[in-house]
Amino acid sequence: FIPLDEDFFIELMNDFQLNNVRKLRILELLYDAADEYAKCMNKEYLFVTEFNNCYSGFFFDEDFLHLSGITLSQPGLIPRFFSMCRNRTFRIENIAGVQTHTYKTIIKKLTNLLSLKNFVENRIDGQNLVIDKPSTSTRSFKYALRNNQSRFTLEFDKRNNARSNRNELAAQVSSYERVIFIFSSTGKDVFSELIYMKEDCSIVKFLENNRKRFSLTLDGGLKRITS
Repeated sequence: FIPLDEDFFIELMNDFQLNNVRKLRILELLYDAADEYAKCMNKEYLFVTEFNNCYSGFFFDEDFLHLSGITLSQPGLIPRFFSMCRNRTFRIENIAGVQTHTYKTIIKKLTNLLSLKNFVENRIDGQNLVIDKPSTSTRSFKYALRNNQSRFTLEFDKRNNARSNRNELAAQVSSYERVIFIFSSTGKDVFSELIYMKEDCSIVKFLENNRKRFSLTLDGGLKRITS
C-alpha cells in the first residue's frame, strides 16, 4: 500500500481553482480573443490540400465558449457569453471559481485564439496542415488544422464548425495534408476571395482538376457546383 500524497492533491486542485487575480487575467484575454474570433465569423472558409481535398470551416458565436475552455458561474449566461465578451460586459464574477480545465490550459487556449485569423489564413509560416479524421479518447472530429511551429491545433466537427482548440496533436491521426489554397465566402456557394495560395500552385490547374466541383464566375469568384 502506497500512501497518497495529500500535498500533491492540494496542488492539483489549485490548478483548477481561480482566484480574482487569475480571473482578471482570463478576462483580459477573453475580450481580445472575442474580437479576434469575430474576424473569422460570418463567412465560410474553404481549405484545399495538396491531394485536392477540400474542407469547409465555420466559426459561430455559440462555439466560442467551448473553444475558450472557460466554465461559467451561471449556465444561463451561455447563450450570451460571446456577445458579453464583445461588449465588455462579461465580469470576473461570471467565471466559475473551479474550472474543468487547469488555469494553464485556459491561458493556452485563449492565447491560441488571439492569433486565430492569422492561423486560419495560414499566415504564421505558410505550413498549415490538415489532419483528416483526428480522434481522442473521448471523441472524433471531421478534420483539424495544425501548425507545427505554433503547435496550434483547431478541430472541426461533422458540421464543419470549429469545436476544439488545443496545442497537442490528437492521440490518433490517420493522415496529414499540406494546405495549398484558402478561399473565403460571405455568400452561399460562391468564394469571392482567395486568401492564400502556395507559391508553386496554380488556380488554372486547380480549376482543371475540379471541373465537377467548382466553376469560375464572371467576376472571378469560385462557385461550388451542387448536385
